[in-house]
Amino acid sequence: MKSSTTRKIFALLLLGALCFPTPEARARLPKPIKMGGIVLAIHRDSQTLMFKPAKTKKPFLLDWNQETEFKRNGKTVSPVELKEGTSAIIFYKDIAFHSPLLKQVSWTDSVKGT
Repeated sequence: MKSSTTRKIFALLLLGALCFPTPEARARLPKPIKMGGIVLAIHRDSQTLMFKPAKTKKPFLLDWNQETEFKRNGKTVSPVELKEGTSAIIFYKDIAFHSPLLKQVSWTDSVKGT
């Protein structure tokens, strides 16, 4: 008789625990990583960019989306203005399940001296 009472109490506790709402689960993307280097290639149709970091690391591929900012001389511009071979500073988020997501590309036009 003791085991049947214990089972009932256990079942009630389990049922009670399952009925309580769980706190909302929230996931955040990691903070953006800042890196300087050279833009090696841009593919506007697939929205990808090949970037070579300045510190002798291997080039890597980044994806971008409609939220990605392209800034030339501090002003927001279209991705069309970014050219291959441009020295730039990028901010990106490294996401485990696909290529890193580009958040911002910033570059300045070099002023040629006379």
